[in-house]
Amino acid sequence: MTGAILRAMGISLCSTVFLELGFALICGVRDKRGLLVCVLANTLTNPVVTCVYYFARYGLLLTGGWLVLITFALEAGAVLTEWRVYRSCTDMKRPFLFSLGANCFSYSTGLIVNLLRGAI
Repeated sequence: MTGAILRAMGISLCSTVFLELGFALICGVRDKRGLLVCVLANTLTNPVVTCVYYFARYGLLLTGGWLVLITFALEAGAVLTEWRVYRSCTDMKRPFLFSLGANCFSYSTGLIVNLLRGAI
């Protein structure tokens, strides 16, 4: 099971970076520094979020509403952390809205893909 979780975490990180970089480009981020900060912010938050999620799901055996609550808290933490990174390291005009939009986009895309795969 550990190998499957590590594989899922790697896929999650790669797809999140890819999707949020695409979101950044759509939002007009073109400078190398802004794009690099986007990659680094996601590299900082995504492994923590997925690791805690898998621990809650498979270690603590949380399901249903508890798992939804944990997921919401983890995603909110990622948004706030990435907002602070963007605010400190870029000249984005609205870093909180960017962080919220990028995370909503990547999370909902991942949710749709997993629903279509039947993984949820």
